[in-house]
Amino acid sequence: MEPLFGRAAIADFLDGFISAFGGIEFTIHHQASNGTVVLNERTDRFTLGDKHVELPVMGVFEIEAGEITSWRDYFDLAPITELMSGHAD
Repeated sequence: MEPLFGRAAIADFLDGFISAFGGIEFTIHHQASNGTVVLNERTDRFTLGDKHVELPVMGVFEIEAGEITSWRDYFDLAPITELMSGHAD
């Protein structure tokens, strides 16, 4: 995925991504910060019809003046691809 810049581009992407699924839940397992950097380990659960997939994610957020200025998520895209193609459990 190419980087997104600006509130409108990010909002458009998130709206499209979230609306593609019947439901999304985020469970944060661990979170830590150092200065302006926040790390979180979480599980994102996606539902599409009667299928679902749990995706382990590591997120990195950089904060300036109380706003997120950089957001990176690290995960394996294969489970989401399988869900959207109808091959998930």
